Amino acid sequence: MNLCKNIFLFEAIFFISLFSFACGTSLDSLTSEESTTSGTDTSSETDTTTSSNEAGDDTSETDTETSNSVTCYGDEGSIDSDVPDWIKNNFACATIYLSTEDGTDYVVIETDNLPNHASPYWGVDSPYYEAIPDGNTQQNFDFVEQDIVFKFRVTPSERSSPASSFAGVVGIALNGVAMYSGESSTGSLDDELSTLDAGMGHSTGGGYIYHYHGEPRKFESYETSLLGVMVDGYPIYGPLEEDGSSPGTGDYPALEADTYGHTHATEDFPDGIFHYHITAWDSSSALATGVPLMPTYLHGRASPSQVSN
Repeated sequence: MNLCKNIFLFEAIFFISLFSFACGTSLDSLTSEESTTSGTDTSSETDTTTSSNEAGDDTSETDTETSNSVTCYGDEGSIDSDVPDWIKNNFACATIYLSTEDGTDYVVIETDNLPNHASPYWGVDSPYYEAIPDGNTQQNFDFVEQDIVFKFRVTPSERSSPASSFAGVVGIALNGVAMYSGESSTGSLDDELSTLDAGMGHSTGGGYIYHYHGEPRKFESYETSLLGVMVDGYPIYGPLEEDGSSPGTGDYPALEADTYGHTHATEDFPDGIFHYHITAWDSSSALATGVPLMPTYLHGRASPSQVSN
């Protein structure tokens, strides 16, 4: 009788431990438990990390964790060993490899574009749902899983002068999520700012693509960190330098007009590289003033043909 009790107790502990492992996930270094959006305190909200790989539907599958210790809410993907170190060491939740076309070497990112953090745009029935920040208005459509293929030159090619970027996906964040310009299809982003979630993202009305327009505030240390890559192959950082100072001040070079980027050494680029900063460049309205947004001009060569979905 005692042996049977011990076996039953062992099995109970085993299954409880297994359940706790599957459901108790963490966003680790890529996301933070607390985030804020313009004029909104969301410190009481935490990311929900129960099991689901489908946008707001099936909760029977567990989240996946990448080799960078990042929890993905969709496909964890894989990263080939020969991609540049700064990509290999920082990106997750995407399949990344090298490709050569017409003599030019590209990094290719394939992503399902599912954010690895809570958002109202997962849908109210999703375990990853969280309410829209106070004062904002949720759009009446949620995002769906995508099949985005995004490529950029391994060695970026500078333009003689900045060029206006194009509509749609102009960058990919470290978690494999699309980054859009700081402007909408009609110009100013003023009419969309009030629909952004606590991570500075929302869904498109056509195609239902989740995307960031500003600094992805669900990322840990988003203000001072590498945040992603632009379609011209140059990296993009938060609104501050890695040491917390303002870009273009002190010993840092001035920011280039329109692109809001400059060239100097960073942790991932000790020899220096041109890089963008997400800055509060739009002062066209009270709503946009002071809100760090994606740049709307490109420093390097790129075209819409480098993005497909």
